[in-house]
Amino acid sequence: MQTILGANGQIAQELARELKRSYTDDLRLVSRNPRKVNQSDVLIAADLLDAQQTLEAAKGSDTQFVSLACEVFGKNISYSVINKWVLSVAGLFSKGAREIRELLPRYQQDNLFDSTKFKRRFPNFNVTTYREGLEEIRREWQGKKVG
Repeated sequence: MQTILGANGQIAQELARELKRSYTDDLRLVSRNPRKVNQSDVLIAADLLDAQQTLEAAKGSDTQFVSLACEVFGKNISYSVINKWVLSVAGLFSKGAREIRELLPRYQQDNLFDSTKFKRRFPNFNVTTYREGLEEIRREWQGKKVG
């Protein structure tokens, strides 16, 4: 089971399509008001600003985007979910934490993007898959380390 948190945004929708096309039919989409991208998607409504709801929604799954990036970069990562008040306290001491906390209201509603005009204007535009994009980033990163 692969879980996409914040599943109503454009990036998450494209990720769901790519995961279904290239990896698995077993997708779980999580947001306040999730909508299916693929017929086989499992939907879970959760407030992702609530750590307990987020942990419950992700229980028993791997997040493919994270594991895909780990695979491409050959790294293992770990992360934890913190709630808003912890981030607020951290913001008293850390400019980075304060800036992250200031961005949270932006994610309280879903962002919907319509690419119809772009697709009409550039019908031959090739879309880069997540894997291709990550591999290109890795190549550029390695080139900078060597040079």
